[in-house]
Amino acid sequence: MTALTLRARLAPAVRWALVLLVLGVCVKQVVTSFNWSEIAITLHGSEKEEVILAVALAPLFWVFRALRLQILLHMVTAKQIPLLDLYLATACSSSIAALTPMQAGEATKIELLRRLNALPRIEGYGAFAVERLVDFITLVALTSFAVAVSGLDRFKIVSLPVLIAVAGAVVAIALLATWWLYARSPWRHRYSNRFAIQESLQRVPLVLALSCLAWLVTALSWTLCWQAIGVDVALLEATSAMGLVTLVSVLSMVPGAIGVSELGISIALATLGHAGSAAQTGAIAIRLYGLLLIALSVMHFPLFALYARRRLDAPAA
Repeated sequence: MTALTLRARLAPAVRWALVLLVLGVCVKQVVTSFNWSEIAITLHGSEKEEVILAVALAPLFWVFRALRLQILLHMVTAKQIPLLDLYLATACSSSIAALTPMQAGEATKIELLRRLNALPRIEGYGAFAVERLVDFITLVALTSFAVAVSGLDRFKIVSLPVLIAVAGAVVAIALLATWWLYARSPWRHRYSNRFAIQESLQRVPLVLALSCLAWLVTALSWTLCWQAIGVDVALLEATSAMGLVTLVSVLSMVPGAIGVSELGISIALATLGHAGSAAQTGAIAIRLYGLLLIALSVMHFPLFALYARRRLDAPAA
């Protein structure tokens, strides 16, 4: 067995050992350090109307992401996939994404779309990869902007030059990765003339705008959840907290970001001036909100099954 083969076999084991270590440390910290009695009392007295409104915004988040995917798939396949197909696939995959490392389960929407539209697998997953890169760029840009505008003095470890340098480097790397994917993509022949390139470039601002709107909807939902328990956080501050926690949660590779998300949110709220049980309750409120979103996503599976049956039976009718 060569050293390269041994390294390839050990790498997954080492990676998962680190993930389990992070999971164990974070869960232990949450279980032992959170004031659960205060959290329970605060949650019991929360404003249910604001929580319902936060959950009701989830379909809007899915619509924005479905519109973005529609544009990306049209760019790589020249097919106009119905928005309802994209919405149902996006909504269904959301619950799987929430439970998998790095939210990788979101890729199931490509398989759901293939069932309805005979979507080519390579082009579908290529569009999904670009979608992930766009999400990464958007989160870094939104978070950097929110941190800068809401006040760097609240984030003691961040200075403006460092923030600009890090954000610029991350965006540049993401753009290079996008070009690397394009250079090796099977659909690059579609962009061999300047008209196709021009058409695609014209859609990039719309793709970025839809990404920003989707993540701002999430930040607004977090704000509503916190307001329901009496934790007042401005939208820009919520955007900075949401972006930082989401990036850390995804990069941690912990399934569902269990423990990582709770610690991250409590630290972010503490940084924003909501120390103690208020910050801890805010973290648990977002976890409960996430569970409600999973339930709402699961409710879309019967709708997708019924819709798919009707779509597939339609030609024979």
